[in-house]
Amino acid sequence: MAIGYDAEAPAGSAGNLQQKILLLGPKDLLIAISFGRCLQDTVDSVIRAHDNGVPTIGLTDSEKSPIARFSDTFWLTSIASTSFHGSYVAVVSAINALLVACSQLHPQRSLKVLRRKEQEFRSRWYTPLSGKSGKRNSDRYE
Repeated sequence: MAIGYDAEAPAGSAGNLQQKILLLGPKDLLIAISFGRCLQDTVDSVIRAHDNGVPTIGLTDSEKSPIARFSDTFWLTSIASTSFHGSYVAVVSAINALLVACSQLHPQRSLKVLRRKEQEFRSRWYTPLSGKSGKRNSDRYE
């Protein structure tokens, strides 16, 4: 969700991720998310960013995980579940809390961006033509 900050989730190869890390500086923030033993690429990214003076925060499920050990700070989020797969509800809630906190740093800017996004979002939904006027009746479904 855009709230007025430049953000990116690098995708692709490990080399692409490491190239993105090299572009970060002290005014940036690396958020690393990994659970269990953690992926080597994610851990390497945290270490490289930290070594380059980039603030780092980790979301992980154990104080002993590599993400917790190498990040400047970390949040513990459980992925425990009664099913065969982990549950990421707590993780998504933590990310939402972080977004809300960021939006509170510059509330007017964030509200402006959110209003623009909401308007764009609403314009994508179908609205039927109203009666004889032939105009869209967007109030009908609000």
